[in-house]
Amino acid sequence: MSAEASAEEADAVLQQALTTTKFWEAQFGPSSTCTACGASLTDTAICHPGNRSRPPLAPKELAGTFGDAFYGPVLSLRAAADDALEASLGPVNAVLDFGPSQTVIEEACSSIAQHMPSAERGSVGEQVGNCLMIEFRVPSEIAAAGISESNRTIAFPWGCGIVPLPTAMPIYVILSRRSSAVWAWLPTADVVLPRLEASSPYSAQLLV
Repeated sequence: MSAEASAEEADAVLQQALTTTKFWEAQFGPSSTCTACGASLTDTAICHPGNRSRPPLAPKELAGTFGDAFYGPVLSLRAAADDALEASLGPVNAVLDFGPSQTVIEEACSSIAQHMPSAERGSVGEQVGNCLMIEFRVPSEIAAAGISESNRTIAFPWGCGIVPLPTAMPIYVILSRRSSAVWAWLPTADVVLPRLEASSPYSAQLLV
């Protein structure tokens, strides 16, 4: 019908379809909805504010090299000054943000895994006992990637979803209380990376 209609009629049919299917609400509603974690709903994989000024674990407990057989050792987390955690991932070399609005959850590992997409759960759900999930955020000033919230710049490829603006890129660190296994979940990159090697504070090398 639209193929034989005038431009005005075709446009009216399209607008009616978009309105009937609530396309605009579904497409732009989540990105314009702010969560309790201070991020848009689109860029929030999980939101359970921990109301903590410091992480519940010392950074040295989470530090190490993360990767897998496909990606290799791509992420380094290391302890920094003032109980902070520093990350190196491609062009990212930064002290991670943590505050009261960041997610902190401790519950059965199988329950923690349920918060994650099924394809990204890895071996988290197979762990016995409790797991602790802590959310950190990468500051949105990544000069090597051409990304700057203050300068309002973004660049391919890191700016195409991996580093959402104005929301900062999340890194969820998950630790098994019983086995001490640790994973880094990067929801904007659709990957869960197990810790390959633990490291002592201040000893990890940058990965570039």
